[in-house]
Amino acid sequence: VHGGNCTITKSNRARLVQSGNGPIKAMVISCMDYRFVNDKVEYMNELGYNQEYDHYVMAGASIGFSKVKWKKVALEHVDLAIKLHKISEIIILLQRSY
Repeated sequence: VHGGNCTITKSNRARLVQSGNGPIKAMVISCMDYRFVNDKVEYMNELGYNQEYDHYVMAGASIGFSKVKWKKVALEHVDLAIKLHKISEIIILLQRSY
């Protein structure tokens, strides 16, 4: 991301064209903690999703659902993912910081 615009590179352009706007299996909801970004992608790849999922990030992930306004916005994103990508699963990733 640069200047608020998403940059399309040669490496991700092919994937964007190939995947189109069709159905995907899941939407992932996870915490915004920067320390776990790569771990989340690796974990989802291990489960077989191979970066083919929508991803919604919010502070605290499941804890964020206890905040009425945050929950409302998150559910609006889930509804949109259902409409646009026909998701059938919602995966909430939790983390423990030790």
